[in-house]
Amino acid sequence: MGGRTFPLLLRVLASRFVASRQTSGRGGGGQRQVQQVSRLTFQCLPPIQSCRLLSSALPPLITSFKLKDMSLHGGGIRSFNELFESGRGSSLRSLVLENVNVGGGPELQTGGEADQWGKFFKTLETVKLTLLQSLEISDVHLTERGGVALCRLLSADSLPSLTSLSIRHSLKGLNLAGQFVSVVRGGHLRSLQSLCFEGDWESTWLEEETLPKLLSRSHLPSLKSLCLRDARLSQEETSAFFDFLSLEPPERPPFEELSISLFGLSSSHAEKICQGEFPFLSSLGVKGQVGLCLLEAVSKIVGPLPLMSLELDVSLDDKEGSSRRVSLLAEALLAGKLCCLSSLKLFAVCSPVSVEAVESTRAVTQICSAFSFLYFPRLLGLSLSSCGLSDGGMTVLAEGIGKGHLACLQTLNLERNAFGREGMKALMAAADRRGLLSLEVLVLSHTRAGEGGDFLGSTMAKGRLPKLRHLVLIDCGFGDEGMLGLAEAVYSNGVPSLEEIHFMWNEIGKQGLCWFSEALKERPATQSSLRTLHFGIPAGTWTGEAFVKGMSYTDQSSPELEAALACPTSSLGGASSHMEKWDNSPVTMLRLQSAT
Repeated sequence: MGGRTFPLLLRVLASRFVASRQTSGRGGGGQRQVQQVSRLTFQCLPPIQSCRLLSSALPPLITSFKLKDMSLHGGGIRSFNELFESGRGSSLRSLVLENVNVGGGPELQTGGEADQWGKFFKTLETVKLTLLQSLEISDVHLTERGGVALCRLLSADSLPSLTSLSIRHSLKGLNLAGQFVSVVRGGHLRSLQSLCFEGDWESTWLEEETLPKLLSRSHLPSLKSLCLRDARLSQEETSAFFDFLSLEPPERPPFEELSISLFGLSSSHAEKICQGEFPFLSSLGVKGQVGLCLLEAVSKIVGPLPLMSLELDVSLDDKEGSSRRVSLLAEALLAGKLCCLSSLKLFAVCSPVSVEAVESTRAVTQICSAFSFLYFPRLLGLSLSSCGLSDGGMTVLAEGIGKGHLACLQTLNLERNAFGREGMKALMAAADRRGLLSLEVLVLSHTRAGEGGDFLGSTMAKGRLPKLRHLVLIDCGFGDEGMLGLAEAVYSNGVPSLEEIHFMWNEIGKQGLCWFSEALKERPATQSSLRTLHFGIPAGTWTGEAFVKGMSYTDQSSPELEAALACPTSSLGGASSHMEKWDNSPVTMLRLQSAT
C-alpha cells in the first residue's frame, strides 16, 4: 500500500469502527442497532501511524486484537503501551503478537527501545486483563528484561482467565527456565488448558525440575493441549516424559492433544507410538538418529502411522545407517504408512562418490516415485537438498506433482542438485497441470535450473503459481532469457503474491535487466506485493550506474520496492548517491526505492 493511501485508510477505519443501521421492528417504528467491531488485525502497516491510531480509535469493547509483521520504531511501542494504560484493552479475550519487533533489533539487550517490551508486560501486570483467555507471542525477540517481565506477569495473577498460552521463537538465548518453572510450581497457571513452547528451550531448562514433575496434575490440572517443539530433550528426559505419558489421569493431566519434536527416542517408545498407545499424540517431529529408530518401528506395523502430522528431518552422511534411513523411508512411503507426513527434509552431507551417497540417491528416487503413486494431503513442506537429483529424478518427482498428489505443498526446496533444463521443463509442466497452486516458496539455488528459466517464466505468466511469495534463484545459471520470461510474468500479473526474488550469482546481462525493469514500469497497479529484488554482482560489462537507471521508475501507483546490487566501487559512476557502503567490504550495496 502506497504512502499516500495509508492516512486515508486510517481515517476510514477510525470513522467506521462503530457502524449503525436502521431496522424495522415488528411493533412498528425504527430501532437503531449498533454493530460493534469485536476482532481487529493489523498486518504490515507503517509503525508509528498505526499505533497512534490504535491508541485513540480502538473500539472500546474489542475482544480479539492481533498485530502481525510489524516493526514498532520510535514512539510506536510507547503508543501501543499507552493503549492498555488507558484501559481500552480491558475487554480483550485474545491478544496475538506475531513477528512484532521494536526498534534497535533483537541484538540490543539493554536500554533503549528494546526494553519497551518489559514496560509493556509491566503495564499488563498493572491493569490486569481479567477477561483475557488467550495470549500468543510469536517471533517477538524479547530481551532479558522483557522475558523477566513476562514471567512476572504470569506469576502476578493479573490474567486470571488465561486458558491458552503460546510462546514461539521469542525467548532465544534467554536463561528464563528457572523463572518459568517457578511460575508453574507456584500454581499461577492452574487454569491453563493449552500450553505451547516452540523453538526456545535447550535441554538445560530442566535442571531444576524434570518435565514430568513440571507437568504434573497438581501444577497444571486443566491442561489438555501441550506443544513442545524443538525442546531438545535428552534421551533420558524423553524416556522419562513418555513413561509419564503412559500414566492414566489423575496421575497426569487429561491430555487431548500433544505436539512434540524429538532429538532422542528409545526403540520401545517408538514402537508404542506406532502402535497408537498415545492416542492424544497428534503431531510428532523427529530429527537426526531418531528418524532411524522411528522408521524401523514403522516397518513393523501393518497400517498407517496413527498420527495427524509427522515432520521428518533426515540427513544423509557417510555414517553407518544413513542409507538405511532413506531406504526405510522410501519403503514406508510406498506402503502408504506415512500419509500423515506434513514436512520432509532430506539433506546430504556425504561425499557424492561414496557408496552411501549412491545408495541414498537411489532411495531418494524411490521416495519421489512414491509421490506419483500415493496422495499426500497433509504435506506442506518438501526439501530435497543436495540429494543428487538429476533431470531423471526431477521427472519422477514432477509426475506426482502433476497428478495433484502434492496439491497442498507450500514450500519446495530443491537446492544443490544436478538437474537442469529438462528437469525444469518437467517441473513446470506439472505446475501447468495445476499441481502447485498452493506453493509459496520455491528454492532452486545452486542447480542448473536457470537453463529452463523460460519454462519458469511461462508457467508464472499463466498464473499457475498464484500464491508464490518467495523465489530464490541463487547461482542457478539464470540468464537474460529467463529474465524475459519473468518480465512477462510480472507484466501480466501472473504472480500476484510475489514479494521477493533473489538473483545473486547469475549471468544476468544488461538486456535482461532492461526487459525486467520495463515490465516493472508497465505492470498493472494490482501487482502491489513485490518488495525485494537482489541481483548480487552483475554479469558482463554493465555498471552500477546502469543498474540505477534501469531499476528507477516513477509509477505513482507502484508500492515501495527495494532493489539491491553488489558491485566494485569503481563501477558505480553516477550512482554514488544511491549507495550504502558495506562495513569492511570492497563491494557496495545499492538500494533503490520506487517513488510513492
